[in-house]
This record gives sequence, C-alpha cells and structure tokens, in this order.
Amino acid sequence: MKIRTSRALATTLAAALTAGGLTAVATAPAMAADDERDLTVMTYNIYHGVGPDGALDLGRIAADIRDAGAEVVGLQEVDNNWGERSDFEHQAERLGELLGMNVCYSANLDNPPTEGRTGNRQYGTAILSSYALQNCTNT
Repeated sequence: MKIRTSRALATTLAAALTAGGLTAVATAPAMAADDERDLTVMTYNIYHGVGPDGALDLGRIAADIRDAGAEVVGLQEVDNNWGERSDFEHQAERLGELLGMNVCYSANLDNPPTEGRTGNRQYGTAILSSYALQNCTNT
C-alpha cells in the first residue's frame, strides 16, 4: 500500500503497522516543509518462512518484499531459533540482512531452548524498515 506522507508525518513516522502489537518509531529522512512523498508499507504473514510449495525460503520472501518496493514492513509468524522447520534461524534478522533494512523483533511465544541449544525458542512479529528504528515495544 502506498500512502502520501508530509514532512510532519515523515519526520517521525510511527511504524505502527501493528504486527500483532509490535510498534516502533522510524525516523525518516528530512523533508522540506511543503514536500510530500509516497511511502510504501506492507504487511506479510511469512508463515515461518515456508511458501505454498512447502519449501523454506527466506530469499523468496525477501524478493517479494523487494519487488513490492516496501519501505516499512510488518511481519507475522516469524521464528527465532524455533526449530528445524526454520533451521533455527533468526528470521527477522536474516530478512533484514537480505534487504538491508532495520529490524525490530518481538516474541509472542518465548519457550525454553531445545535440548543442546542455548537460545530460547521464539515465535513472534517483526517490523522491517528502510529507516532507523527506535522505541520498539510489544503490547
């Protein structure tokens, strides 16, 4: 979705694409007082990285986001060290790396580690942003 934004909105864009209660503030580049620009936002349920074909492929998800031209993305069903289904990967961080975007992640499920692992098994939501993120909170 593209939205028209002004300097007032873009200066401190509330990236309140509430991805399951996760919010962050994204600081957008400076704009002149009378400037307007389009901002492309997206929400994406990544189903722990698995596509309709049953294949785990974060590269494909990153390509979808890139092709959409999204500057701010709310992600749902994101694994972090969850298990074999997602190769124990921190999916939000990996997508951020693939896209060169900033990441805010929060676990809605935070379970003890799998035997032989140290990180908690987490499942939650994330915000990816082309702009710097701060004040990430989950309610």
